[in-house]
Amino acid sequence: LQLLGRLVANFRLSVLSELNLNPVLQGMAAVGQKLLHDQVRDCEQAKGDLEDMELREFREEALSVLIMDCTVLLASDPWLMYSGTEVTRRQAQKHLASLILGPLYQGMVECRTRMAALEEHYLVSHETELDEAKEEIMANDMREELEGISAVGRLDLATALACLAERHGHTMPRLQSIWGEASGQQVVTAETAALLEEARLLTMYVSHLLTDDNKGETPEIPVAVMQACQEDHDLRKQQPEQGTVSIANRIASAVQAMMQFAEAQMQRIAANPSNMRLSPMLAKTFLQFLRCWAPSYIFPAGYSDSPSENPIVHEWAHPEKAQHAVNFCITLCLYYECYWPQEGSVQEEAAQLLLSLVKRGGKVRVTVVNSPMFVEMVKFHCVTAGMRHGAPAHEFDGAVRSKLGDSASESTWTMIRGYQRLPYDDRAKLFSMILIACSDPSHAQSLSLFNDALKAVHDAFGSLLQALGHATVSHEDVNAKEMTSLCLAMVYGLTNASEMNQPER
Repeated sequence: LQLLGRLVANFRLSVLSELNLNPVLQGMAAVGQKLLHDQVRDCEQAKGDLEDMELREFREEALSVLIMDCTVLLASDPWLMYSGTEVTRRQAQKHLASLILGPLYQGMVECRTRMAALEEHYLVSHETELDEAKEEIMANDMREELEGISAVGRLDLATALACLAERHGHTMPRLQSIWGEASGQQVVTAETAALLEEARLLTMYVSHLLTDDNKGETPEIPVAVMQACQEDHDLRKQQPEQGTVSIANRIASAVQAMMQFAEAQMQRIAANPSNMRLSPMLAKTFLQFLRCWAPSYIFPAGYSDSPSENPIVHEWAHPEKAQHAVNFCITLCLYYECYWPQEGSVQEEAAQLLLSLVKRGGKVRVTVVNSPMFVEMVKFHCVTAGMRHGAPAHEFDGAVRSKLGDSASESTWTMIRGYQRLPYDDRAKLFSMILIACSDPSHAQSLSLFNDALKAVHDAFGSLLQALGHATVSHEDVNAKEMTSLCLAMVYGLTNASEMNQPER
């Protein structure tokens, strides 16, 4: 395998394509499938105890060479993407995928999800916790592998999506059934933990297949996804009688499945936030997927600059579909914020998702402001801007009634209480996001919400300064100190919003 890796790295496909590669590729496929099969077999025999798998590290090293040094280099070779005619490229990609890459991607998904479930079952049943440093190393290794194997899956996107859809259809209904069990059955058993880990990993596979991590860059649909959808569209124009589902529709179905699953979790959280089976780790993974997907696919960058027939470009460029997707993202974030305010990793991802949307500007920003749930979020900010964590019940009730009157529903009261419990730093991030979202002075609703959000912070800070100035409260008073922390956090949020890069304004 190392020899093959060096051949691929040194000569690449521009030279290797002139040779008879079929026996080599078929041998790579056979070795990969054998390694994956043996890993799962040994993991099942060890009942999820990875330390008891004698040849695990040897096989993992071999798989690393096979995946990272061979197949990923082949799958991401520019010669395969850009040389020759469109017909020859498609033939080369299909040939490569059918011989090794397609089966290897499916085998990798099945192997990794099965092993992850078995390991989680073992850890929970034996009440074992991984060392933090070891867990971080494993997470980094998994992320690198996911990024690598996604390049393989994108060469035959339809097959890869079909594989994930099948696994999703097998896993998610079982997990939703567990979520729907009676309230007394909420202990995370080993079986439930295994299912949650399998669902989390499948979500990560979908995320890496369809998106790139665009931190620090303009969010865009991956080039390989664009090419696959365009070539599929062109082929359907030539063969209109083709009855298979288009790649663009498969992508839309995969995204819809993720949204439906996240929505099921969201509804269960609202019914019982303390249900441990709902898994903040799974929620974090949903948000990570949406953070990469939403700013890339909703009104995708450059879609209006030139006419394009690519169906994936238009999938979420229609105002109604874009509004529905944005509404979902904001609703999901608001529920996580209000029902799980102390889950720090979830709040971090929720804030990043919202910021990634509003920093797109243009139509995306207007779509955010037009969302009813965004207006609700601004309302929650305005009610709680001057409300510290230690505020007594009568102070909380008075503040809510002064802003909303007596018309607020019980669920609204519950959500405002949750929003108030958010750490001040998280509330400051949401304040920054609100100001960025509403920064278009030519849009009437944006301007109104911007002024409301700013006035709420101004009034809270002004009241504190007035009380300190007139000595009605001492600067040593505990409540005054806490209020000062809240106000300074809000000012930090204001400052943060003003430091956007020019392209994000």
